Amino acid sequence: MVLMGLGSFRFSVSNFSFEQFEQSTGSRIAEQEVIGAAPRTHLLGPAGESIELSSTFFPFHLNTGGLQQLAGMRAACKGQSVMMLVSGNGNFYGQFVIKDIKQTRTYYHPNGEAQKIEVKISLLRYNGGGALGFALSLF
Repeated sequence: MVLMGLGSFRFSVSNFSFEQFEQSTGSRIAEQEVIGAAPRTHLLGPAGESIELSSTFFPFHLNTGGLQQLAGMRAACKGQSVMMLVSGNGNFYGQFVIKDIKQTRTYYHPNGEAQKIEVKISLLRYNGGGALGFALSLF
């Protein structure tokens, strides 16, 4: 059962599952100080959208193929690959890039390999590299 797909990467219970899906959406709002009055609020537009996936691997017991996929995701992160994010039930989230991957290894086996690996993958919505129609210049 596929939980989600990011480009060619598949998150599934038997391979690379995630326990937590955290989505953040915001807007850019700035205040300008005014002498003798309340600050003026300026609505500058939407902020970036981000998603964080948290996962735990137990390579000796489960998720044997997950570490190879994690290595591929690290390469995609370094290459700044733009990938589509789609849930297993067909929801399309848009195009994202992997911003960073954080990994914690614990419970070491006598042979030196970690028995528990916790991973946090931060995704950032890709909105293109150029201006989207117009830009406002103050000078």
